[in-house]
Amino acid sequence: MSQSQAARQEESKQDYPLQAVPQGARRSDWTIALILLGFTFWVGSMYAGGQVGPGFSFWNMVGVVMLGSAMLGAYVCVLSVAAQRSGLNTVLLARFSFGEKGSKIVDSLLGFTQIGWYAWAIALPGVILADIIGPGWFIPLVILFTLAFTWTAYIGISALAILSRVSVPTMLILIGISLWLATGDAGGLSDLTGIGATSEVGIALALTLIIGTFVSGGTQITNWTRFCSTTKGAILAGFVAFTLGNGLFIFAGAMGALVYQEADLTRVLGIQGLLAAGLLLMLLNVWTTADRTAYAFSVAGANFFRTEKRRGIVIGGALIGIVLAISGFYNFLESYLILLGTFIPPVGAVIAADYFIKWRANVPDLDSVRLPAFNWVGIVTYFAACLVAQFSPGVPPVNGLIAGVVIYLILNKIAEKAGATPESVVRQPEPRNAEPRAEHEEEPVRE
Repeated sequence: MSQSQAARQEESKQDYPLQAVPQGARRSDWTIALILLGFTFWVGSMYAGGQVGPGFSFWNMVGVVMLGSAMLGAYVCVLSVAAQRSGLNTVLLARFSFGEKGSKIVDSLLGFTQIGWYAWAIALPGVILADIIGPGWFIPLVILFTLAFTWTAYIGISALAILSRVSVPTMLILIGISLWLATGDAGGLSDLTGIGATSEVGIALALTLIIGTFVSGGTQITNWTRFCSTTKGAILAGFVAFTLGNGLFIFAGAMGALVYQEADLTRVLGIQGLLAAGLLLMLLNVWTTADRTAYAFSVAGANFFRTEKRRGIVIGGALIGIVLAISGFYNFLESYLILLGTFIPPVGAVIAADYFIKWRANVPDLDSVRLPAFNWVGIVTYFAACLVAQFSPGVPPVNGLIAGVVIYLILNKIAEKAGATPESVVRQPEPRNAEPRAEHEEEPVRE
């Protein structure tokens, strides 16, 4: 086997962390949709729903959840189109919009936010079970869950798909049962819809919490939608997972808070007399999000260090997650969500604007191009959009997204007129004695 063939084989094993996913390695759209549903079926969304629900009457709460989920869904669908057409994920697309070295800003931001989510994920089941069997079990349980969650992330997209085929239908059934029982315990639909607000939560804060719950993960949806076989399938997968799936879990948390004053569906099922079902739901929803989170920070880390050894970064990030989990990081969820809702959307805005303005379906092969070290239009746009999100009135995630697109358009136009736009791509000549590349043989789309 030649050196170039060996390199391509290693990329395949590691899920192509530094190159576009070739057509022969694409998966069925339904497989990707299940993986993403497992990702967004997440207890953190229930906690966000629990904070939002008591601030509104029932139907107003439903409207706010639907609006926030639709905004998040629209955002991830735009990124999904770029990923499916280019075969590249967010951190690889960031090389074009932020520059070869500038993209490491994105790697660091997304990598560490996902490690933070991972720390919260591995701590949660430890906290719940330690309350049942004893506080001394917390650290051993965190380590045990880390081993399980890291295992599927380490293997890659194949293991994520297998787990999702079992976990997603199971969770849907358990959620349906719980919502049915909650409606009955509230006195029926008429009494449920008559419940009024019991706390003050403004619409701007509610939308920030709803969008912030998964805006970091949504920005990295490209890790999976780049494996989709069709653009329509990528859009559908993003919409189903982030608008419907994430919205369902936020609604479930809001329902629990309204009826039982408890957002955690695990505890809600326990209140409903289904403790074993609650523990199963907790294990599945944490596992299918934590392993995808670990996968996401491994991809960001692979781009940061320019290494194909994605699996090694899974292990390194998991160790950092253990330290954060034991330190009590999980106590700062609401502040963390607000932070994510402010500083992550501008990343996606810059990448999407750059892609649709400059490249669309013609993104060059990263192996055959030389990029500028820093794309100052993208970098300046990002920080300016963050300032707008932080200090302007309204909904920070939405403000950051809009500002990111508008500022990028303006700065890019100014740079073009001033002749200051760096050459985005300079093709490198092929070495004279270079071994010809073997063309990737088309294969049927795998399930």
